Amino acid sequence: MNSQMSAKPDGPDFGTRQAYLSLLMYGALCVAAIGGGVVGVVEIQNVVVVVTLCVFIGVGFWALVASGLSRSISADRSLTAAQCYAAQEVCGIAYLCMGPVRAGVLLPALTTLIFALFGLQPSQVRRVAYASVALIGVAMVVGVLTLQRDPRVEALSFFLLAFYMAGVTTLSARLSSMRERMRSDNLRLEEAVARVALLATTDERTGLWNRRHALELIEHELKLSHRNGNPIGIALIDIDHFKNVNDTFGHAAGDQVLKSASAALLHATRNTDIYSRWGDVEFLAVFPNTSLEQGLAVLVRIRQEVAAIDLSSIDPQLRISFSAGLVSMRPSEAQAAAVNRADELMYRAKQTGRDRTVCES
Repeated sequence: MNSQMSAKPDGPDFGTRQAYLSLLMYGALCVAAIGGGVVGVVEIQNVVVVVTLCVFIGVGFWALVASGLSRSISADRSLTAAQCYAAQEVCGIAYLCMGPVRAGVLLPALTTLIFALFGLQPSQVRRVAYASVALIGVAMVVGVLTLQRDPRVEALSFFLLAFYMAGVTTLSARLSSMRERMRSDNLRLEEAVARVALLATTDERTGLWNRRHALELIEHELKLSHRNGNPIGIALIDIDHFKNVNDTFGHAAGDQVLKSASAALLHATRNTDIYSRWGDVEFLAVFPNTSLEQGLAVLVRIRQEVAAIDLSSIDPQLRISFSAGLVSMRPSEAQAAAVNRADELMYRAKQTGRDRTVCES
């Protein structure tokens, strides 16, 4: 019947396409019943019963799925479980009504269960199989008792039905296990790809973007700036006296200072700003849609955050500061040229006393 593969996202008309498959199965039952009536082996009133059931149930479910009303009834847009049970009831009634051609009903009953493989859990598939065997079994018993059908033929048919239903339910369990393994493998693959992407774009010591990825981001911002004419601020930031920290307290303390400074950068700024580790103790800051005055205000906030960093675990008296150079990218200027101008201003800040920002005039 209609199914919604759990391993496949439901596309725009996925449930509707599955509804057409259900109509096809019901249509096959109608053809078998009508054919039996035409050749005189199925009574006309029985043909009417089978065709009416198939049309009412098949078209009814199709209308619910195609119109989207099924979403308000169940999380499964295709109403897979409900359709499976309804189809088994139709098959049970059709088996009782279709006389010598009743064996043809067993194929739609099995087809229903095969549809269920892809939309239901193994326990649900088993319940549908039990319902199918029970309903058709009851129809067989009624046929033997009231229509004088050969009990040997009915017993053999029942055995074959039960045997195939058992095979399909076993296959369902195996398919479910395979889908679960595939989901697990896909999840691990996605996590691995995400880790690789993170390692390829971030600096391991600070968690900021690495230099290569920062250049890609700057290039993107440049294209936007050329289109809309908005300014871009570029700042190069260097931690003052970092070598003294390494020499006095060791490289582990130096790493802690780098991580703390990186956290301060991120905490003090906007989500649109770009920060990367540019050199050993240098950070590049990119401020999209930002004038020099606005960029300078951002650096003031960063300076306050950096000054407030608690490094008492290294030394109660340890405080850090930074020197920075700030420029605004010129129209059609290459990113390397803008970074070089910021670098020159940063060194001027160091030469004029450190712990300050030099901004281009």
